[in-house]
Amino acid sequence: MSTLVPVRYLTIPDASTWSRITDLDIVRFDGTDNLVGITRFDGALQSWDISGPVLDTGALRRLDGGDVAGGGGSVLTLDSAAGPVLLTGGGTDGAFQQISLTGGQWQVIDTLPIFAGFRPDLVVQQGGAQFVYGGIAGQAGIAGWQFDAAGQFIGALATIPTSGPVTAITAAGGFIYTVDATNRLTGWQVDATGSLSEIAALTAETGLWIADASAMQTVVVAGVTYLVLAAAGSSSLTVIEVGAQGALTIRDHLLDTLHTRFGGVTALEIVTEGGRSYVIAGGADDGISVFALLPGGQLVALAHIEDTTAIGLDNVSAIAARGHEDRLDIFVASSSEPGITQLRLDTGGTGITATATLAGGVLTGTGGDDILLGGAGDDQIFGGAGNDIMHDGAGSDILTGGPGADVFILVADGKTDTITDFTLGEDRLDLSGWPMLRDISQLTMAITPTGFIIRYGNEELIIHSADGNLFDYRLLTNADVLGGMRLPATLSPGSPGPATPPPALTPTPPDSPADPGGPFSMQVAKRALVESKITELRDALLNQPAAPPSADRVVTGTDSNDLLIGGDGADLLLGRSGNDILTGGAGADILLGADGHDDLRGGDGQDLLIGGGGDDRLDGGNSDDVLTGGAGADTFIFNAGRDLISDFEQSIDRIVLDARLWTGLTSAADLLLLYGTQDGSRVTIDFGNGDILRIDGVTDYATLADDIALF
Repeated sequence: MSTLVPVRYLTIPDASTWSRITDLDIVRFDGTDNLVGITRFDGALQSWDISGPVLDTGALRRLDGGDVAGGGGSVLTLDSAAGPVLLTGGGTDGAFQQISLTGGQWQVIDTLPIFAGFRPDLVVQQGGAQFVYGGIAGQAGIAGWQFDAAGQFIGALATIPTSGPVTAITAAGGFIYTVDATNRLTGWQVDATGSLSEIAALTAETGLWIADASAMQTVVVAGVTYLVLAAAGSSSLTVIEVGAQGALTIRDHLLDTLHTRFGGVTALEIVTEGGRSYVIAGGADDGISVFALLPGGQLVALAHIEDTTAIGLDNVSAIAARGHEDRLDIFVASSSEPGITQLRLDTGGTGITATATLAGGVLTGTGGDDILLGGAGDDQIFGGAGNDIMHDGAGSDILTGGPGADVFILVADGKTDTITDFTLGEDRLDLSGWPMLRDISQLTMAITPTGFIIRYGNEELIIHSADGNLFDYRLLTNADVLGGMRLPATLSPGSPGPATPPPALTPTPPDSPADPGGPFSMQVAKRALVESKITELRDALLNQPAAPPSADRVVTGTDSNDLLIGGDGADLLLGRSGNDILTGGAGADILLGADGHDDLRGGDGQDLLIGGGGDDRLDGGNSDDVLTGGAGADTFIFNAGRDLISDFEQSIDRIVLDARLWTGLTSAADLLLLYGTQDGSRVTIDFGNGDILRIDGVTDYATLADDIALF
């Protein structure tokens, strides 16, 4: 992901005497780019020189009049005979003024009539005239003024009724678009006189699922015009394609998440640099997010930054940006902190934007940061070097990112797609186009020898790791997989994937030696246990129990169903016939079930459990134990420690693993791929942290997973 770099945080002179900035714009006066801002209640108009690498404070002026800029001051640029002028002021009862920056000082060009509550937000050039439109504070309707080409005021336009007060307005071609307080988006055609006639509309009933629209701008990408609509109440960005005669089609609807910074969005800016369009948004989330807008209308997250004590991004109120010398210069104002924060986003590595043929084929990128889009067929897409964005399109596609931090975007098409070189921590997946996918736990994943597979409904994505090794998908987070939270443009039946256990990270296990020997060897432990109890075991089997040592005990059952409980010493428990329960307790115990379906529980200490005949359950406990099932269909429980199952019979016996060891995995096959190794008939499963299970008697490693249960 790209990085937003703070450049400078510059406050307004005497900031304590002024309210906060509500609007920013970049205007060129006297051949120099200037950043211009206006405060909310008191009409402080401030400029900053941005011709150099960092912004410098310029002219400051308080506008004349009473409530000059009250109700949210705005800055609008008009053409005039002398160059650009600012139209600003107004408020509830203040005078509008045309102001120019000349010789580093603000100069009033003209004062215009009072129009109570008018908020000029938009200029449309039409037939040699300039029409200014905006909402009316607290009232429904679109108000307007007409100026000539030289910036001379001609008169007011008739107010156009709307469903509610206008909250956002923008223009595209010969049309303007408004959103009102009822969340209705309306398209209007502008005639030669500035009059408006409705030509299109979107509401919640037609898919516009927003609340409290706050800002809207337009941009042209690959010859197609789009509206980008920000809504504070729904914390959303909606991309809408403008078609023939102003028709509206929703292409993307992105919601803020914990991984983005546009919650409660109130400020929006779009800038095009190097043939690529960038959408910048911020609001109550104390930071900003930057997105690339792809051909087709999808937003892709590029960078985010949150507020710190060194910058002023708390409750963002205004954003202005420009493309300049292979970078984006981004200027941000806060509604609660004084001044301007300057940020920089490097765009110097921008590569090509290319689309595969409709029927499918090979698409190859460059050494730069490319945008590569698949067609409707089966594509092979090669990103090359650089931080590429790769969008698969319909069909069964193969995507190779190459070196760099790549983003792989997958659409819902019911086909099997393949990524050949995924690197965790560098590359990202964007599966947000899969219907109703909200969390990584909805995905079904399986480890393969060279990576992993993701399944969701009828979607399948095969992912090979860049290093060719298997991949523990539990390391993935929502940020690695989702690419944002999206609402579908239209509601349609879907098949969401099943929920899986929540991810939980465990340390990567070390390489497992077959049996290192020494004091912690399983075989050494087994011999020590047996040798220390050989006399007691012999006597018990002969029904001639010897007197146990004082700290130990020998407990012999009957032919009935017995409960045998050891103490804190090294005990010997003999079940005999019947379905017995044997509990060793602390100490190095020997538990012998003999005949019957017995339940053997070793407890703490290095225990030897022998099931004997019958279908037995053997649980060694938390230490280093040896488990021998004997005849019958036995169940071996592994919780912790270094245990050995000495006589496992595949397709007959069963192994149950404690949830702590595998949480986040979805199959025993994945567990064996991740943690298991085979050496002859012994399989070692090393979970890390000293928890190791060794299984003797494995004849077919490929089917061992069928005998392992994850509970």
